[in-house]
Amino acid sequence: MGKVSGNRKELNPETVVTLWNNLKAKITVKELCTVLELPRSTFYRWLQRTEDLRDEMEEKIKDVCLQHKLRYGYRRVTATLRKMGLCVNHKKVLRIMRQNQILSKVRRKKKKYINGAEPVVAPHRLERQFDASAPNQKWFTDVTYLLFGERTLYLSTIMDAFNREIISYVISESQALPLAMKTLKQAMRGRKIKDVLLHSDQGSIYTAKEFQAYAKQNGIITSMSRKGNCHDNAVMESFFGHLKSEAFYSQEITKVSNTTVRVEENSP
Repeated sequence: MGKVSGNRKELNPETVVTLWNNLKAKITVKELCTVLELPRSTFYRWLQRTEDLRDEMEEKIKDVCLQHKLRYGYRRVTATLRKMGLCVNHKKVLRIMRQNQILSKVRRKKKKYINGAEPVVAPHRLERQFDASAPNQKWFTDVTYLLFGERTLYLSTIMDAFNREIISYVISESQALPLAMKTLKQAMRGRKIKDVLLHSDQGSIYTAKEFQAYAKQNGIITSMSRKGNCHDNAVMESFFGHLKSEAFYSQEITKVSNTTVRVEENSP
């Protein structure tokens, strides 16, 4: 192998480590560094850093899989990691899950509707018009999960489009219909509303007939994201992502009361 011409600053650590992994059966570290005109101390530093990052990512993937008892496929694991603020490729997640034998063990089941009733899917009335000229014109709602050691809690919120204020939030150990109902009732308390647009995804707690009927009885018009279009509710996705990456996972939070403080701090 001849020497590689060019500035060493142009070398990418990940590329060099990948090259080494492909060639280490044929050449030594000394030979590779000579060809690349790279100090061995730099190579070993890059190798250690790359391995540390890979190990860290592997541990986080394992944590997500085990927290959900191997029920999450690689796509949901990838989405969860991205919500945590991590930049990760779904192919890498799939490869690591296969290597560690932590692929989802759950077969797809037929959909079960709340109380046996078929879901009520509202049109996408919001049409990604995320701003409002006054309070109580448009509300966004969604649920996310929060990890507390071996516990999983669910945070349900409603945000006002006018000033991005969180006007209602409820924390529960169950992601069931009562969680959505309680959040909505709390948002309505003390507010005079008429024809407010409430936008959500197509989760079963929102498509439940009981939830839809209650919303209609109280002058609320429901709107839902299209299937597979998380950007239809981008404001809530952004809020949860910010809450988790900057205010939750970056700090040691062991009490539910601390979580309520974080939610309030991250609401305008």
